[in-house]
Amino acid sequence: MKCNVDAALFQEDNKFGFAACIRNSEGVFISAISWFQGIPKPQEAESYAVLSTLQWISDLQLTNVIIETDCKAIPHAIHSKRFHELEAGRILCICAKKICNLHNCRIQFVSREANQVTHNLTRVSRSYACPQVFDFSRAFIEHFLDYDII
Repeated sequence: MKCNVDAALFQEDNKFGFAACIRNSEGVFISAISWFQGIPKPQEAESYAVLSTLQWISDLQLTNVIIETDCKAIPHAIHSKRFHELEAGRILCICAKKICNLHNCRIQFVSREANQVTHNLTRVSRSYACPQVFDFSRAFIEHFLDYDII
């Protein structure tokens, strides 16, 4: 399975949004989540998005998941265990522990072009009053699934 994650800052609203999308090994949509809340610094937003995604994956009891983010610093910090060098070090330390506790889970960098579903779900999150979980693929999700580089 593959799970893409992304975050975006909305300075004018003083908030940030994040999204995650799970697909099976053939690229078929499984589920997605999108949420919008208060504003941290950019790296903290991306780190919080990964942490929330890890909790979501754990709640769904998924195994064999590759988490992909377009923020290079996050997988690098988790793999090198150099959390103290980043603003979001405490959050990333928790992420690393959660990854170790999930069966066969890992995190890696992916280009924004390969992360279109979550990139766009993150942007629409600002129109939601509460977290949204999509357990079926809506037309706008399908549109971006077609454009993701797998």
